[in-house]
Amino acid sequence: MNRMACGAVMALLFALFTPQAFAQSAETGFELRAGLTVPIVVTSSAVVWSVGIDDVGSIDLAIPTAVGAGVGFGLNLSFGYRWPYFGVYLDQDISSVLIGRINLFRDSESGKKDLSARFLGGSYILFRGFLPVTSSFALSAGLGAGVMYGTNKDFGLFMSDESGNDVAFAFKAQLGFTYYFNHVFGLGFHVDYAMAYKSFTMFHITHQVEPIEAEIEVKSKIKHYVHNVQPTLHFNFSF
Repeated sequence: MNRMACGAVMALLFALFTPQAFAQSAETGFELRAGLTVPIVVTSSAVVWSVGIDDVGSIDLAIPTAVGAGVGFGLNLSFGYRWPYFGVYLDQDISSVLIGRINLFRDSESGKKDLSARFLGGSYILFRGFLPVTSSFALSAGLGAGVMYGTNKDFGLFMSDESGNDVAFAFKAQLGFTYYFNHVFGLGFHVDYAMAYKSFTMFHITHQVEPIEAEIEVKSKIKHYVHNVQPTLHFNFSF
């Protein structure tokens, strides 16, 4: 009985770790992923006041101004070239998010809260690694950078700067798996985490204090963060 068990284990290991076993899960060529995704979004904004003196240092005070959270529905498209264990992709998110946001310092009671659907997009260059487990199943992990963008200057997912720009630098991390039915089609699941950060100066003055021969600097900045977690069911096409 022990010999049979050992033989079965050796056969399984041979099937898993020989190159022939990875015929489908370690393909080389172009690959397209199309996924249905549910973005879960959290946003936060703060005003940061900074007072500094030459050769002494500075003191920062962050005052939260708004928080928001929401959920939506969208598409994730990823196209690139894959080698057996590594690939480079253009990754695109397109979604609509129903997000509620509380502005902490609005004067009117009616203006403090808002709930509405907003567009959320993202474009990234994504580097994805693969770990074939069987001939039909592979794990994957990715990391990349790009831009995230939203809409609505007054409320939207991003707080616009003076130019009305609603685009911010972002990075994305990804973890998932794919089951390959054959050399062309596959079905899988992955989770993305994307974070965007934006900062711009609202107020900035400097003043020279003659008695102590030092310069005092006072400035304030808006800092805004968007966190997006996306569970995604994806369809895989290799060619």
